Amino acid sequence: MKKNLIIIIITGLISTMFSCSKKLEPVEPDPDPIDCNFTQSELNQISKFMELLPEKVRNGFKDKIDKWGEAGRSELRSFPCSPSKIKEYDSLLIYCKQYGKASWPLVFDRVAKAYISICPLLKDLTIEGNPDYLDHISLSLTIPGKYFPSNEDVLNFHCKKLLEKEKDNILKVIHELIKSENN
Repeated sequence: MKKNLIIIIITGLISTMFSCSKKLEPVEPDPDPIDCNFTQSELNQISKFMELLPEKVRNGFKDKIDKWGEAGRSELRSFPCSPSKIKEYDSLLIYCKQYGKASWPLVFDRVAKAYISICPLLKDLTIEGNPDYLDHISLSLTIPGKYFPSNEDVLNFHCKKLLEKEKDNILKVIHELIKSENN
């Protein structure tokens, strides 16, 4: 009796396992991380925008960012602080804000070349008043248990989205700048 009961229970379990397994849907594979690298087309777009900018604007940006970098290296050696707390940063930020979205391709180019230190400038130019913007982007790129984006991925992704969304406005501002330079 005991032996028959065990056989019935085991048979029942086996038939339940098979009937359940037949009802299961195929499992979708885990999604791959979003490719945050700039495409050649995006890099070409950034280059095109930079070429359209007056040389004076490109050179002014390079001069200010180089001064910020030099001051930052000197300041950080003597006293650890945020790169955006250095006075040369304020000069760079004011310069970029003076040209509005026309300055964005210059910043995007730095991001594309993996200059991670540009992060405070990117934040101050594109996400005003939102100190958690990088966290928000990181969360949108994260695949729990599988992938957490690097800082470079987050910056690239942010620039790619801005480029996609704002390319017409960037071009418009650059053309207005060119027009005002010629008058």
